[in-house]
Amino acid sequence: MLDAALDPKMDGWQRPARRCGVIRTQAVSTRTILLLVRYRFHLRLPTRDGGVRHQIAEDARVLAFRGSPAKAEWLTEQEAIALLDARADENTAAEFAVATAKRILDGPAGALPPLDEVMPHLKQYGEELATALHAAHSRVREASGTARRGLRVIADEDADVLGLYVYLPVTPGTAAVAGEVAR
Repeated sequence: MLDAALDPKMDGWQRPARRCGVIRTQAVSTRTILLLVRYRFHLRLPTRDGGVRHQIAEDARVLAFRGSPAKAEWLTEQEAIALLDARADENTAAEFAVATAKRILDGPAGALPPLDEVMPHLKQYGEELATALHAAHSRVREASGTARRGLRVIADEDADVLGLYVYLPVTPGTAAVAGEVAR
């Protein structure tokens, strides 16, 4: 599935997995955007013999916000994860889904893409993850009697947005009954 999701030669609607999506659901009352974000961290790990070992660690997170990217109201981690269980309650036309995703990814001509508006939050969150990773390594090293002096964890400047999923409220009075949602 991963190979097909990233294969540029496949028709986007035939891929078994996608990196963008639009869903109408009763799980939200206002437009909510879920991001699948990959963070990379550079670890500088002191060794027992006084040397240094370098490693790279990755972490994938699900982050979500309500409203526009410029005025994002960030959801808690639990709220974002709960969106993964949201069901489609109304059909979404393919053309509408593509146009909605493009507006968020590309924005109007001559302006910054709306997704760029959330990058400072993603960067700050990555720095918080780096701090937590440093603390975890430090605790384990202290408990095992391993060197901690020189331990460093640095988050990459830019997080990778691997997926963007737009959750829209259902149109009043048009919620589909079970089994009628588009395949």
